[in-house]
Amino acid sequence: MITPKFKHDCDKCKFVGRLDGKDCYVHVTASAPVRAHDPHECRTMYTLIMRDGDDGPDYISTSFFEGLDWRSNYPVWEIVWRMFDDR
Repeated sequence: MITPKFKHDCDKCKFVGRLDGKDCYVHVTASAPVRAHDPHECRTMYTLIMRDGDDGPDYISTSFFEGLDWRSNYPVWEIVWRMFDDR
């Protein structure tokens, strides 16, 4: 079983594996505004966090909204689907 190497303090994130030496987590926000100027259009937002150290700023992240084009980030988001394979 693969386990995280680095500390991560968000209890809402789900560890989904390791990629290129980084711990990968997915954070799902159930209803987030797609555009700041239009708070009525909300969708599920997925954020992928890739942590490469124990210090707070030792990570990179990217997000996309359900139903919007995420294929431009496909190499990074391939790991997100591991989360759904566990269901």
